[in-house]
Amino acid sequence: MSRSRLIAALSIAIVLIGGAVWFRLTNTRATKAQLVAVTAKEQAFAENTFLEGILEPSKGSPNPSAEPLSPTEAVSRQLFSDYVDLASRGQNTADNLKSLADKYAESIAGQTISAKKMGMESVIAVADTEENMARYAQALANIRDKYKNLAESEYGRSNLSDINSPDFKKFMNAMGQLYKASADELLSLAVPFSLAENHLALVNNHLSSATAMETLSRINDDPLIAYTAMTTQSKNSKEEANLIVEIQTALIANGVIFESGL
Repeated sequence: MSRSRLIAALSIAIVLIGGAVWFRLTNTRATKAQLVAVTAKEQAFAENTFLEGILEPSKGSPNPSAEPLSPTEAVSRQLFSDYVDLASRGQNTADNLKSLADKYAESIAGQTISAKKMGMESVIAVADTEENMARYAQALANIRDKYKNLAESEYGRSNLSDINSPDFKKFMNAMGQLYKASADELLSLAVPFSLAENHLALVNNHLSSATAMETLSRINDDPLIAYTAMTTQSKNSKEEANLIVEIQTALIANGVIFESGL
């Protein structure tokens, strides 16, 4: 196979894999790509020589294994390696490339980010009295209002139209800090015993969101892990909403009256 044909086939494989990830893992609208014309030089030489030039480090360059690979770099290298393996065996058919795309789409969907988690011993549990329920409800409402206002203020003074801008990174880091501070304040509350489990889940939800937001601030350094952070935050938002409904329902059942929801 000539160099030009190998490059063309590899390009098709990457497009297929990108398409599989796009359609299976996201619902965002596509943006218009900017196309740049590139003039290629005609140069005929053995395919093995071409592959060696890519896969083997140059004598003057540092050992690539000296620094840990980012998740994006690791997936990219493995993708290229898998394609070369298929091509070397003459099995780079459309069906095989689709299977390869599906495999990487599932792998990316299964990625997670590690976040700090608190245990039940961290919760200040108190008796399920009417007074404790009322105090907890008021304190929880105050915390949620406080951080909602802080988040809205941060959003209002940030320009998030460009993910490459310092504003984007600053905003994501700030949101991560707000989630962390909120979790810390939630841990300081005296929680009625029957609500302790959901309260702990809410704390850990905020700690996970803090990690996700801080990870999103590094989207230009590692797009793959940033995508994982986006899916994590999407799940966290739904989980938080469900937890608040469950906590509010339990409080109402114990005589707490809300003028507005939590």
